[in-house]
Amino acid sequence: MNLKLVKRLLTFALTAALIAMPLTAYATTDTSSGDSTTASTSTGGSGGGGSSSSSGGSSESSGSSATVAGVVSSPQVIAGGKVYKSTVSGAFITQNIAIAVVAPAAELRTQAGLGAGESLYFKGWEFTAKQSPLAYQALTDVAGSIGGNVLQCVELNFGKMTFGKFAELDENVVSRTTISLPKKADKNKKHALARAAKGGKTQILENFSEDPNVITADIPGGAAAYAIVEY
Repeated sequence: MNLKLVKRLLTFALTAALIAMPLTAYATTDTSSGDSTTASTSTGGSGGGGSSSSSGGSSESSGSSATVAGVVSSPQVIAGGKVYKSTVSGAFITQNIAIAVVAPAAELRTQAGLGAGESLYFKGWEFTAKQSPLAYQALTDVAGSIGGNVLQCVELNFGKMTFGKFAELDENVVSRTTISLPKKADKNKKHALARAAKGGKTQILENFSEDPNVITADIPGGAAAYAIVEY
């Protein structure tokens, strides 16, 4: 069996695993079981390549960099002529946005207290109101609190791999992360990131980026639903 075929099979298996994950980060009463997001190839947000944006630390790798069917295992954000390469490995299914952890990997490892055989890892996938209505409603409500509208929802889970097994990080472990704006965003308006977590906790995360093409926010560890808000 040649290497190309092996990579395709491995990536197909990863796609199936991501799609099968239920959207239950926000509320256990949301019984969506099987994210039906259609996968499509995506390597970043709008804009072409350009100079690399420094992330201040070396990256961690925990898997193949092969990508098919929209599963991105070497994440980066390309937007407005800049490239934001992720310092942490991950996998996500996306059509409209790209995601990259930009906090130094060494600092995150220290925060998380990682030991031998452990590495940082994040994953995510876009979702719609139909796929996770409770999470979508919560995000819409928190967006409304600042007079904003939801542009795009995404489920994110920040965790670690321990000898190949994934576990969520504590929410006290905060990862500064850059997310590209969807093409439909109005660059003349402001943007923020809404969060809806387990137990009904909602909040607006501060956008630290001066780049009008992306949002950069400090995202807590573990699973939660997020939305790009325009206001």
